[in-house]
Amino acid sequence: MKKSYCTNAKCHCSDCNLSNYGMDCAGNKIRRYPANCYGSKRIDKALKKLGVFNMYVTSMAILAAVPQELKDELTSNQLYLVMKALNEHFHNARASMGAEALDNNACWIDAAGKIVEWDNTEEGAINPRFYESKLKAS
Repeated sequence: MKKSYCTNAKCHCSDCNLSNYGMDCAGNKIRRYPANCYGSKRIDKALKKLGVFNMYVTSMAILAAVPQELKDELTSNQLYLVMKALNEHFHNARASMGAEALDNNACWIDAAGKIVEWDNTEEGAINPRFYESKLKAS
């Protein structure tokens, strides 16, 4: 159910990039997930040790990269090590690109130190806006 204060009308809290740290866009804690919500106690334990158990989108992305055979056979500590390597690889690869997509119409450019946001016009042109941060325009 959408909250009245939701700032992203295109998705629900569980899918929103603003909720990826266990908080919604207004800073309210998102409900905790029940035991075995990711399939097994071993997987839950590994995700908790990794620190992403309540980050549903992140947890599902990491789990999607782990082959089912490993999920079935590894201990929780072994799963943690595999998930940690995948998570570190993802963040290192993303950082090496020098830019990060923030939404379907915005990205962060490291070299410029700015957020670039744009609107697509009906004619197909792009109208960019540059921000030093999310709060003040340049």
